[in-house]
Amino acid sequence: MKPLLCLACCLAACEATPLNAVTRNLCPQIVGARPAVSTSAFLETIGFNMPVNELQTKRVDGLTALAHLERLGVKHLRGNASIPLGLSSELASALLASGMRYTFALSLKSELDTFLPMTLGVAEALQVASPANDWIGPYSVTELPAAAERWRAQLNAMPSSSRPALVGPIIFQDVDAKDVGSMGPWIDYGGFRYTIGLVAPSRSFGGDWEQMALGVSGGKPLIASKAAYPTNRPSFSEPQLAEDVQAKYIVRLFLEGFNNGVIRTHYDKLYDDDCNEGGCASGLIRLDGTPKPAYVAWDALVKNLGRASQPPTPRALPLVVNAPTNVHSLLLTNSEGTFFLVLWLEVNGKPAEDQQATAVVQVGVPLASAQMIDFRQPALAPQQLSVDAPLSLTVSDAPMLITLTPACF
Repeated sequence: MKPLLCLACCLAACEATPLNAVTRNLCPQIVGARPAVSTSAFLETIGFNMPVNELQTKRVDGLTALAHLERLGVKHLRGNASIPLGLSSELASALLASGMRYTFALSLKSELDTFLPMTLGVAEALQVASPANDWIGPYSVTELPAAAERWRAQLNAMPSSSRPALVGPIIFQDVDAKDVGSMGPWIDYGGFRYTIGLVAPSRSFGGDWEQMALGVSGGKPLIASKAAYPTNRPSFSEPQLAEDVQAKYIVRLFLEGFNNGVIRTHYDKLYDDDCNEGGCASGLIRLDGTPKPAYVAWDALVKNLGRASQPPTPRALPLVVNAPTNVHSLLLTNSEGTFFLVLWLEVNGKPAEDQQATAVVQVGVPLASAQMIDFRQPALAPQQLSVDAPLSLTVSDAPMLITLTPACF
C-alpha cells in the first residue's frame, strides 16, 4: 500500500498550484505601492448645470436632455430656482429612480420652509445665488454671512437623513471675498465658477475664482458650480476654442478637478444656442443636433470606466510613471481588480495638433493584459500593449486610458 500512498501524494502535489505560480487572489502586498481610487469616487464628481424645466424638452436631435445626461453618467445636477421648478411628481420619481439629485441655487431671500417641499426629495444641496445672479435683485455681499447663518439654523433643525448640504456662493472679485470673509462655520462646501477666456489655458481647471472660494469657504471642500469651454463659430466676433481642443479639455476638466480635491464639477451647457456670443457655444451638441468631439470623449470616458464600482477594501498598485512634471495622471480601480491609469499632458491645447511627451510606466506585478484607449476615437479597438516590459507611451494633451489587469488580484 505504501507505493499507492506515495503515488497519491505525487498526484496531489502535481495538481496543487506551484509555489511560484501567479494566481488571482494572491497579489503580493508591496510597500510603497500607489493607492488607487475607486471608479465610484471619480464618477461621483461628474455633474451638470441644467434647470429642471429643460430636462424633458426634446431638441433638434429628437432626444431630451435627461436622456443625454443619463448616457453621460451624470448623477448630480445643478439649477437655479429663479423660474418655476417644473418638477412634477413623475419627473421627481424618474430622477430618484436613476439616482439623480439636484443642487438648487436660491435667492438670498428664499425661505427654505417654502422651497424645500417643492423639491419633492430631489434636493441634495442648496446654494446661495451670487450677488450678480440673484433674480430678486442685486445685493451687498456683506449680507451673505447672515443669510448663510439663518439657512444653517433652518437646515440643522431638519433630520440629518433628509438635510440638504449648504454650498457657498460664487464670488467674482477679490474685494468681495475680503468683505465676505470666511463662511466656513455655516456652509458644507465652497462654490466657484470656472470659465476660460479667449486663449486655451495651460491649466485645464482652477484659477483665481477657485482661490477666492477657498478663502470664503474657510477651508471647506469646493464644488465647481459652473464650468464651461466655449467653442468657435464663424459669427463670433472673438475666436474661441476649436472643437477638437474642447474635447481634450472636457476630460481634463474632471480629471484635474478630482486630483485637486474638488468634490463635484458641474459642466454648464449641453446644447449650443443660436446667438453671436461665445458663451452660447459651450455646449456638447451643435445647433444641428450633432454631437461635438467633446460629447464623444465624455461618453467614452464614462463607458470605458464601466459602472461605478467600489472595491470592498482599498487597493494599491506598485506603479511608477517616469515622465516630465507636466504629465499628470490618475489611477482608478474597480471591484473586479482592473486598474485604470489615465495620463495627459497639462499644457495649452492647440487645434489640429497634439502636443506630446514620453512616459515610461513600470508596474511591479505581472500583468495579464494592458490596453490603451483614445477617448476621442472610441470606435477603434483598444491598442494591446506588451506586458513583458515597462510600457513606453507617447502621452499628449488629450487624455488617454491605460487599462491594467494584474495576473494576481
